[in-house]
Amino acid sequence: MTTTIHILIIDTDAETLKACEVLLSSRKATTVTTCDSRAAMREFCACNPDIVLTELVMPERDGIELLLDIKRAAPQTKVIAMSGGSVSLPTEFVLHLAHRLGADGTISKPVDATRLLKTIETALSPIQKGQRKTI
Repeated sequence: MTTTIHILIIDTDAETLKACEVLLSSRKATTVTTCDSRAAMREFCACNPDIVLTELVMPERDGIELLLDIKRAAPQTKVIAMSGGSVSLPTEFVLHLAHRLGADGTISKPVDATRLLKTIETALSPIQKGQRKTI
């Protein structure tokens, strides 16, 4: 049996946020988006997503802190970390750190649609309770 996937997308870049939302909604995923990194945990608790897709380098509250909070609150939730790095933090370093801290997948920005879908499929690959969630 296939069920709908619920995805929370967090990114302070409006273009990336919209592109991910359009792509994933077109695949019949239910999406919730926020560009407010401070409000992300409230959104997480409100929508109880299967997957969180989050930028790592954000002002006010970074995605690493968010990743750790989500994994503490709901270890079963899959987290996919995105990053284009920053002036002082290379992309590879940030994504490697996210992976070491529990991210279920990583993707560099700008986001490639095919790569994003493949990363989500990989994160969802374990079958749980006889239901397979697909994107």
